[in-house]
Amino acid sequence: MKKALLKNRMITALVAILMLLSLSYASISFAGNNGSEKNSTYCFWYQRRVYYSDATYTTSTGTRVWFCDGLVGQGGAATPYYIDSYCDCDPEGGGE
Repeated sequence: MKKALLKNRMITALVAILMLLSLSYASISFAGNNGSEKNSTYCFWYQRRVYYSDATYTTSTGTRVWFCDGLVGQGGAATPYYIDSYCDCDPEGGGE
């Protein structure tokens, strides 16, 4: 019984890590700019917020992405320390 519980915990932890990595990859893939200013590149998201562990902004703890279709994706832990990035929605991608 103990082995089964340990196995389920490990599988759950692995799935959670894979989901977090895929969200991070997706938000980076959709990023058409460096976050410092808007440019002519279109994205599938209009705002991205990366959370950090402290005011040094070196260790990321989570991400939240507001997509142009109205959906919101997030992963990791939110903290008071974050940096927002903005991008124009792709007019041909169905975004508003």
